[in-house]
Amino acid sequence: MHTKTENNEDTVSLTVKTADLPTVDAGLKKSLDGLWQTQGATMALLKLASRQVREAEAAIRQRDEMIAEQEERIAALENLAMTDEMTGLFNRRGFSSDFEREISRVKRGTSKGGVFLLIDLDKFKPINDTHGHQAGDACLKLVAEALQSTVRDTDTVARFGGDEFAVLLTNTTPDQAFERIHTIRKSLNSLTLIWQGKKIDIGASMGFVKYSGDDTDFDRAYDMADKALYADKDLRRRTQQDNATGKSKKGESKG
Repeated sequence: MHTKTENNEDTVSLTVKTADLPTVDAGLKKSLDGLWQTQGATMALLKLASRQVREAEAAIRQRDEMIAEQEERIAALENLAMTDEMTGLFNRRGFSSDFEREISRVKRGTSKGGVFLLIDLDKFKPINDTHGHQAGDACLKLVAEALQSTVRDTDTVARFGGDEFAVLLTNTTPDQAFERIHTIRKSLNSLTLIWQGKKIDIGASMGFVKYSGDDTDFDRAYDMADKALYADKDLRRRTQQDNATGKSKKGESKG
């Protein structure tokens, strides 16, 4: 096919060969096919990458859940390691940890110091021997409840084992501490457990030591409070004996 275009000066002849059109269409089709193949491969890669991202995110979530579960188990074990199973109070380890933190607060000036109070029940063995260990356990739980009800949230109460308890009266002046110790003593020595219809009176001896941030650690404070405790226990024993002797003599004089 020949096409002629004329103007005023020149005549331009443009020739298009119709036989070339199928060749152009085939090349275009090939190019388009290649483009679609490239796009298809790209989409496949994107889908693969997306799936891998989702799988990675799922693996991360699973890992985080496992870590959280492990941390919960560790926290539970640590709590168990510092807790007295019978009473739910701190044990010796938990109390010691709290005491060291309190000493750190005193050294930083955020606590004015306080008192380490050690408590031992009087004649606890006869309670076990006479009424059985279940009655003894009930006495320990009753003492734990009484102690918790007489201290502040910032104080620490613990059972060290057997019939030995401890109280950390934190951030308090000596006068305030002595008043609170008197309250605790009065509370414990007025406790009564009714066990299988029988009345069991509970008594307690106490020893305490004031603490500050100067060279005070748990072991030293415990030793000092323990000595004061046994001095108090001895005094209470002698007082009870004197009272019993006085009553006996009074009865004899009446007879």
